[in-house]
Parts: sequence; C-alpha cells; structure tokens
Amino acid sequence: MSESHSNSEKKIIGILGCGWLGTAAGKSLIKKGFNVYGTTTSSNRMSELRELGISPVMLQVGNPSAKELPVLPATDIIILFMTPGVIWPNRNQISQLIRKSGSSHLILASATSVYPENNKTVKETDAEYISSPHSGIVLLSMEDQFRNIPGVTTTVLRFAGLYGPGREPGMFLKNRTIVRGPGNPVNLVHQEDCVRAVNVIIERLPPAGIYNICADVHPTRKEFYTAAAERIGINPPVFSGDDEPFKLVDNDKFKDNFGFRYMHPDPMEDLKKY
Repeated sequence: MSESHSNSEKKIIGILGCGWLGTAAGKSLIKKGFNVYGTTTSSNRMSELRELGISPVMLQVGNPSAKELPVLPATDIIILFMTPGVIWPNRNQISQLIRKSGSSHLILASATSVYPENNKTVKETDAEYISSPHSGIVLLSMEDQFRNIPGVTTTVLRFAGLYGPGREPGMFLKNRTIVRGPGNPVNLVHQEDCVRAVNVIIERLPPAGIYNICADVHPTRKEFYTAAAERIGINPPVFSGDDEPFKLVDNDKFKDNFGFRYMHPDPMEDLKKY
C-alpha cells in the first residue's frame, strides 16, 4: 500500500451538503480511500448515501425546534457544498460547527457570479460586492466569514456554471424560448473537473487561497445553446437583442499553481457526448 493511500485512509472528510456536486465528490473520495461522511436534511437520503459508502449525518441548521445544537463528527477536512441560501442565514452556526469539528482545512464552494459583467476577462482579484446584476454581495460576505474561522485554513473554489450527468447542457432551455446576448461568452465547468479540483486541494492542502474553476473554452451563447438544444431534441431558442454586458472567467491561477489540466476544456466538445 502506498504512503499516500495510507494517509488518505486516516483522514476523515466531511461533506456539508450532499447534493448533485457534493455526492459526486463523496463518491470520488471514497474510491481514493478516504473516510467520508456527508450531511443531508432528508431521512430518505440516508440509505442512498450509505450505499455509496458515505456515512450519512442528519443535519438541519437553523432549526428553531431543535432542542440542542447539532454536532459534527471529528473531522480533518470539511467541504462546504450547501447553497448560499442555506449558508448565509445560518453562517454563524455553520462556522461554529466547523470549528468544533476539529477540522484544519475547509474547502468552500462559491461561484463566479461574484464578478461584475464588465466586458472583460476577470481574475480572482476582480470580485465585487454588488447586489445586482449578480449575487456577489452575499457570496463575498460568505467567503469572508469562512475564510476567518480561527485555526482553519480555507480554500475557496469559485465554480462557473455547472453541467454534467443529470444536469445536461441546454436542459434549462425547455421552458425558455428567448435568450438574450447571442454573442456573449459562456462560462461553464463540468462536474468531473469540479470534483477533480476538490481532490487536488485535499491532496495538497495548500495555504489559504481563492481559485476560479472554469473550462478553458468559452463559446458564445448562440453557438452553445443552439447546439445544446439540438442535442436534446428541442427547438433551439430565439436569440433577441444585442450582446449584453458579459464577463469571461480566467482559470489560469488554479492551473498554474497545481499543474491542473481540464478533462472537459471545451463545453462544445462535450455536447457531442450527450
């Protein structure tokens, strides 16, 4: 048995929020030999997680009827995949849970919606506290909260628009007939690359940092969503109006720091696989 595999077996990883992305990350980490537990708010999902090898933990933050505060198992690394809508109103309680778990490293899933639509390429330092047209004010405040937990090193991964198994490109077009900004670039990332990025952080445990996770290639909305609609057998959307303000997410920092290469660098190529 290799030393790295032996070390992975000793680490306990907690995934707070075993949804679409959290469950995929848990499955990957189990295969690598880590001990993984995952939280859920639904008793119906307990058996599903258990079958995947993920130890299920029932966790309902912000529950006013709870007689006592929930407690997490002893943990080495925590991955926070809860949605901002859940995290933000319960941020103090979640921070306390993380601190009391004994975790030394936190991976926080954030989003590239922290960047302004300024018709430029945006890097990690370009995020702004703006309430409109994106949710940067909440996401950045959330990042600040969890980057300052005493004794915990935090890595923030800002994911672009997510797609992958069960979340195929173009599915959201089923209830939309008009899409604006036909020439605007899309910023997307495949689930597999998100999971791989999480694995890199767990393996390296780097100093605190913030990184964009986004595919290399940025097709236009018209190119991508026309092809995506055709691929799933629906009418392509009608594109209306001129191009709108946009951003193009730069992903160089994560690639340069960790030698990371995307398995899904071009979302257009992925359309051929669905």
